[in-house]
Amino acid sequence: MTGRKSIPQKVQSNVITSSASRCVICYGTRENTGVTYPGFQIAHIDKNNANNSEDNLALLCFHHHNLYDSTFSQGKNYNKEAIIAWRQALYDDVANNRLVSSFKQSSGNFIPMQSVSLPTDENIITLRNYLAIAGEIAEALCSDGTLLTFSIADRKIDFIESNFSSWITSPLRCRRRDIVSLQDEFNSILWEIYNSYEFYGSLDEAPPHIIPMGYYNHNGYSIIIGEQDRCGVLFEKMDIRDNWILSKLERLRDLYLLMDNMAMD
Repeated sequence: MTGRKSIPQKVQSNVITSSASRCVICYGTRENTGVTYPGFQIAHIDKNNANNSEDNLALLCFHHHNLYDSTFSQGKNYNKEAIIAWRQALYDDVANNRLVSSFKQSSGNFIPMQSVSLPTDENIITLRNYLAIAGEIAEALCSDGTLLTFSIADRKIDFIESNFSSWITSPLRCRRRDIVSLQDEFNSILWEIYNSYEFYGSLDEAPPHIIPMGYYNHNGYSIIIGEQDRCGVLFEKMDIRDNWILSKLERLRDLYLLMDNMAMD
């Protein structure tokens, strides 16, 4: 386990709402002032994952988050001072309902367009806040694929528990039936995956789709693989888990894309 701490939901919601679901770098550089990129994450400006002060957080799209955290981010001018300045400019535009809509030509010049208003449907705003969190775990899980069979992935499990518990009363649960049905199914899949990471002393104790991760129990001792699970039977069980994982991840991806499309301007 690392020193990373989950960002409280209220803080996450504040950051997303203050940014109107815009990436700080995309907006600051006018590379993209809308919300058409596939998703975003909350970045730590000082790159200390344990510092969850709201002043230390900024919303970034996946692409710019990776660039900002990379070793060559300084060369791209994505430094701490620039992030803070762009974030403040974005927050001011959101607060004063004057979001800029413009884009770059191939020459690098900007084509200004009219200011755009924030969505008035509170459910869409709530959905965007939810997608900021859901997108992070969906990307993390789907990028691993069937490698989930072999890894405990403690941070993923902790993330699900920290952000998707007490779902029925969560402020991120929409009150529009077409949206909440997708959210409920998405969360249900997350908890199926979460519950599949139980530790078992042997394969005999594990449900059919569960292979004890790394074949170790919670004390770190190797578990016993019985004679009946050798000579191909073990691999058959692993294939069953792989197929189960892939079916869940494919549905998780489809649900995220459906909700993301609903949240578009």
